[in-house]
Amino acid sequence: MDILITAFLALGQVLVVGILLGAGLPALFALGIRALATHRTVVVAGSASDHASSKPTPAAIVAAGLCFGLCSLAVLFGIVVIVYGKQMFVL
Repeated sequence: MDILITAFLALGQVLVVGILLGAGLPALFALGIRALATHRTVVVAGSASDHASSKPTPAAIVAAGLCFGLCSLAVLFGIVVIVYGKQMFVL
């Protein structure tokens, strides 16, 4: 019976990590993209022939940078785990 409980606990851990990495990281990246796409300010150049453009607000740039930074850290951590494997966790 102990082996069955241990198996279900391990399955639960794999499920949680799979959901976080499988859906969480893409959702975090999408939030960064969304932050850059919303709350944009219109910038109009001097003459009438110039076109108006828009740029994200500084708060949106910071939010997007935070989201992209966390995604980058997760990817780098995954690469380190793949490269070094068990050597990281040996005491």
